[in-house]
Amino acid sequence: MLRIAPRPLGEYPWYVRLLLRAQRRKYGLVLTPALLWALGRLALAACGPWLVSADMRLAVDWLRAQPFSNGKVAAVGYCGGGRFAFLAAARCGVDGAAALYGLGISEHLAEIGNVRCPVQMHYGLKDQHIPRQEIDAVATGVQGRPSMEVFLYPEAGHSFANPVRPTYDAAATKLAGERIGRMLEAMRL
Repeated sequence: MLRIAPRPLGEYPWYVRLLLRAQRRKYGLVLTPALLWALGRLALAACGPWLVSADMRLAVDWLRAQPFSNGKVAAVGYCGGGRFAFLAAARCGVDGAAALYGLGISEHLAEIGNVRCPVQMHYGLKDQHIPRQEIDAVATGVQGRPSMEVFLYPEAGHSFANPVRPTYDAAATKLAGERIGRMLEAMRL
């Protein structure tokens, strides 16, 4: 499974624990590439998502080539990483993707035709960073595509799955985790 973190893992001890739990489950290897490591935090604005897509493609290809791999790769991302998880589905041939409070997905709706796998997008309706117009644009853009689902959490804000944030929502996190888990199980990841 490819997990996408927007910042270095050292800033997210809770995220490391999440990755280790996923590793212990039957999801096999969990790889978290530092997609913007060479350029810093302004990289996305400076070069667009194309460089990130190339790095994700390398990560996907590397995971598939490992002798212990069953050949299936999923991308799960949070915040800016949610956008990258969506792009991994559109550009990198992953077998499934989940974006939790993914910023900027609406900018890539023209790429929906490239997606050939299940994709879940999870949004809190009290998100302080993602305008409701963006959430609605994404939901409208994926209508009629049974493999693409948008899940809305009425009481959740941004970073609802991050237990060190004041916006952490245990109920929304549990439900999102169950939904993502079912998708991964159906993929036989």
